[in-house]
This record gives sequence, structure tokens and C-alpha cells, in this order.
Amino acid sequence: MAKTYNVFISHSWDHVDDLRNLRRLLENRGYFKVNFLETPPHDPINSQNSAYVKSVIRKHICESDVVIGIAGVYASYSEW
Repeated sequence: MAKTYNVFISHSWDHVDDLRNLRRLLENRGYFKVNFLETPPHDPINSQNSAYVKSVIRKHICESDVVIGIAGVYASYSEW
């Protein structure tokens, strides 16, 4: 039976297609299953309170077995 991993992918809304492609790639592996813990585009955190956003992200990261940080030349910036 395939093991299930909780995965958090750090991402930018400016590159949401890359996030979707990576999620699809991981979902299509037959030798493990994934449960994504990052905030998806269809269900944003919806808060202007950066402390709250940080706490939600921290909770997701702490519950993850795997954390993936996507990096590139042009990084987006947010306070959290």
C-alpha cells in the first residue's frame, strides 16, 4: 500500500500554473499518495492580518512531512 505524505508547497499566486503542474506531477506518482497542505487558489486565507496569515502557514508547514520551496530569479515578496 502506498504511503501518504502531507506536502506543503511554498508558492506565489503569480505562478499558480507552476503550482498546479507540480501538484499534478506528484499526484500521478503511483508509489506514494499526497495530501497538499498549502493554501490553494480556490480557497485563499482571505486576511489582511499578516500575523494571522503567518500562523496559518506555520501550522500547515508544521503538519507537513515534506516542504517544497519553489525558487526563481524573479521572486514575489510578501510579509509572511
